[in-house]
Amino acid sequence: MYRSTSSLRTRDLFHTLIVFEPRRANTDNRDRMREGVNAFLEALGISLRRDTRSSRPRVNELDSQLDREQKPRGEYYYDS
Repeated sequence: MYRSTSSLRTRDLFHTLIVFEPRRANTDNRDRMREGVNAFLEALGISLRRDTRSSRPRVNELDSQLDREQKPRGEYYYDS
């Protein structure tokens, strides 16, 4: 049965499924993802760095040197 989004209640969300299909990556999609992640992290008030040994993203400590350097530049997500 189809329901419009405006009529969904909280308990109905458990019965909602969203399917994301992968697409071939291009520069535009990558830039949009970076902007989206930056906006999300800015809303959370955290910034990320790339770990030098494992290359995994790591959360910077609040008010650390990297945190203070990245936030004024708007670089909450460090991609390289």
